[in-house]
Amino acid sequence: MGDGHRSQGRSGAWTAGQLREALADLSDDTPVVVHVAGESDPESVDDQIITSAGYGNVGWGDGYGMERDPIFALECHWHTKDRLLIRPKRPRRT
Repeated sequence: MGDGHRSQGRSGAWTAGQLREALADLSDDTPVVVHVAGESDPESVDDQIITSAGYGNVGWGDGYGMERDPIFALECHWHTKDRLLIRPKRPRRT
């Protein structure tokens, strides 16, 4: 992303406002993928699709039991080829 959307929030994690701003000009049916950096090579990325979002639960081990996680999460999964690639609608060249 060379268009300025790589700015980072606290600890490198984006806030909801930063994500909202980055998505503001996209149409509702625009597909979104997540580029996940590889552990051994951060310059190499794998595409994952977003499959759900929300707050999870976390147990802090302090006797209060499970509580809502204060961090909102996007859940991602590996894609299948037909779910990720979208062919442009254009005439075929012969």
